[in-house]
Formats: sequence, structure tokens, C-alpha cells
Amino acid sequence: MNWSSLAAYRFFWNEAMSHDALMASHFEATECRSRQQDSRIILCIQDTTELDFNGQETDGLERLSYDKQRGMYLHPTLCITPERLPLGITDTWMWSRGLSKAAD
Repeated sequence: MNWSSLAAYRFFWNEAMSHDALMASHFEATECRSRQQDSRIILCIQDTTELDFNGQETDGLERLSYDKQRGMYLHPTLCITPERLPLGITDTWMWSRGLSKAAD
């Protein structure tokens, strides 16, 4: 493992770090760039992605589309101008479907 990978793992394993804290400065920068645009139109594009961690040793992940699939969903909102200039991310949601209903 190289030093930059080790630093990244230490950063993400830090109990004081949260998704909200990590994204706050990105959201603020996106808002600032949006306010600097001449256009009054900002397009906010959303999409949901499955982060599938099957086959990897991870704890605490719940099911995705089916019971044996483990991971989480990510739903970001990307802001761009009508001229396709990306301004940044303004919001993210992360979730999973919970435990299997078949286990009840």
C-alpha cells in the first residue's frame, strides 16, 4: 500500500469525519460558483447510482436490489449551466433498503 492510500484510509476511518462534514465545503463552493454565473438558469441534474460492494469484506452494509447484494445508493444533484459548464454538487443522499424482509 502506498502512502497516499494509507492517508486516505486513515481519513475515512476517522470517527470524527462524516459525510455531511466532508460535503459541506463542496456544497458551499457550488453555491458560490452558481451565484457568479451571468445566466439566471442553473440546471440541477439528479441520478441514483448503486454502490455495490459484493465480494468485498465490509461490515454494516445492507441490501440493494436483491437480498444477497450489499452496498448503498448514492443520489447526487449536479449543477450545470445551459452551456454545460459543471458548477459542482449541491446535494447528496445515501441510503440502503434495509434488512431483508425474507429474514423476518
